[in-house]
Amino acid sequence: MPTFTRAGAVLVPLLILPYALDRPTGSTVHTLEDGSTAVTSTGTGKRASTLNLLLDTRADVAAAEAFFSDPAPFTLADAAVLPSPVLATLGAGYLTATLDPLTRRHWILAVPIVEVGA
Repeated sequence: MPTFTRAGAVLVPLLILPYALDRPTGSTVHTLEDGSTAVTSTGTGKRASTLNLLLDTRADVAAAEAFFSDPAPFTLADAAVLPSPVLATLGAGYLTATLDPLTRRHWILAVPIVEVGA
């Protein structure tokens, strides 16, 4: 079960649909004066994504929005899916709540996140 935690606060959505944590590559391709190419690699960057949290009610959406309004980092853990917890913070973008079109009962909250620790 996915769980978001930070000091004194816990958020447990029903599911995360889908799970996707993007990790950018650090490769840059350079064209040299002689026409050849060179690649500079800095490794991989921090994971980032927009997670879609499935929540039961509109009140749960309000609680989740309140959780993410705190700028302090949080931990995302889900032993069934993630090999280790992810320390993250809210990323750039918007918190977007949408009524689930399949159930027309549950809510989906889109949450942009950025990893802040490895």
